[in-house]
Amino acid sequence: MSGQHALRKRAALLSELQEIVQAMKNVASAEVQRATRERQALTQALLAVADGLAQCVDMDLPNDTPTLHAGKNSWLAIGAERGFCGTFNARLLQALRSLLLDDPHAHVLLASHRASDRLDSAGNRYVVLPGCATVDDAPAAIDTWLAALDEERRQGRTLWLLHTSESGLVSRRLLPEPDLTSIIASEPAAQDASGPPIHYLSAPLLQAALQRQAFRLLVQTALCESLEHENRSRLSQMQLAQAHLEELGHLMRRRQAAQRQADITNELETLTSILAP
Repeated sequence: MSGQHALRKRAALLSELQEIVQAMKNVASAEVQRATRERQALTQALLAVADGLAQCVDMDLPNDTPTLHAGKNSWLAIGAERGFCGTFNARLLQALRSLLLDDPHAHVLLASHRASDRLDSAGNRYVVLPGCATVDDAPAAIDTWLAALDEERRQGRTLWLLHTSESGLVSRRLLPEPDLTSIIASEPAAQDASGPPIHYLSAPLLQAALQRQAFRLLVQTALCESLEHENRSRLSQMQLAQAHLEELGHLMRRRQAAQRQADITNELETLTSILAP
């Protein structure tokens, strides 16, 4: 009966694993929904900011953008802070390696402690920042990232963003001028018949405020896109794991039935041998 006992223990373990995988699926699915809602709201805010910046262009404001060092680029790369999401971090790191080969003066701000564990010999060109695991953690993480980006800006560097979305890896300029073209092209702003919004700032202050807002919104939107894709990848991985566990459970039940039949046969043979004259 020791064989049956071992099989029962293994079956119980498989059952526990199935419960864990189902729980991870539920968490990933909920996080996808939250990240999607947050991204959609941020996109609408970006469209409003883009419209305001377009109006500032019509005001013929002086160009106060500081002179930047040509070829001095800094990249904020958003990685995954949790596992079970396939090749999410591997693809991001591969893109960063190619980027550093093409641009020997580039700096990388890598927002993921988990991804940083896989850095290679080029690691001295990285600054590792805290990652973000959930939408709830986003405000604190973004404040830290923006502080690091501001330090890069003070050095006169052009700031870029690299993150993963459903369409693959996305790169976007943050400074000296936020790149909003893809946002506007993907979801044009609705026409407002009431005319331009009323504001109480001078035109230069308004433009500077809108640019700062666009900067933060772009980072927030990129993080939500990254979390959305990361959790979709995790959900896919958990579905595969669940299918594998179900197959193992089916095989285990067959083995249990076969073992039980073998035990019954042995008992019957033992009993008949004892009762034989």
